[in-house]
Amino acid sequence: MSLHEELEKNKTTRVEVHHVSDGYLTTRVVKNTPAKGDWISIGSDTYVVKLRIWNYSDGHTLKLIVEEPKD
Repeated sequence: MSLHEELEKNKTTRVEVHHVSDGYLTTRVVKNTPAKGDWISIGSDTYVVKLRIWNYSDGHTLKLIVEEPKD
């Protein structure tokens, strides 16, 4: 089964996480997408979602721009 077929079947979204200054961090397939301002964890690191960019070509890919939380 292709990735597109799997996404359609499960109603999931492919999320690419990019750090605001360090670039690409990871890609995950999720059922619930983080909103702007949400905190997400990748390993032992925690980030805040600053920007969400949808890829309307495929309708299933969301690019998140994240940074470390402010103290």
